[in-house]
Amino acid sequence: MSQAMGSASGLLSWWDEEFFKMEKVIMDQRFILTVGSMNGLNLRVRIGNIYVHNVDSEGDALWETLRGIFSEENVPWCIGANFNVVRYAEKRIGVESKKKPMVEFAEFIEDCGFTDLPMTRGKYT
Repeated sequence: MSQAMGSASGLLSWWDEEFFKMEKVIMDQRFILTVGSMNGLNLRVRIGNIYVHNVDSEGDALWETLRGIFSEENVPWCIGANFNVVRYAEKRIGVESKKKPMVEFAEFIEDCGFTDLPMTRGKYT
């Protein structure tokens, strides 16, 4: 469990040890990243749980920290996150979009080679 930061409630990650065997965990107040293997599949994976506060000044340092971690080894990632930023202004309905954080976030996704999966049918995604 990652400790709370400010008024945030912290992060919690858990898994079924019969399905996922954790080898290593990297933890910060903003993320819990695990490296392990999926039992019976002979597949090593990294799973991330990330929460980014809605503070523009945190973005640069966090993106750089995560870039370094994500580039450490050639193992697939699956990330579940609330980044509190969007890549495209049209995704922020009724809220003023700030260009610098959007550009930094888009560069982060591109640099890490991530695929931004489309989320559909939900009011909040």
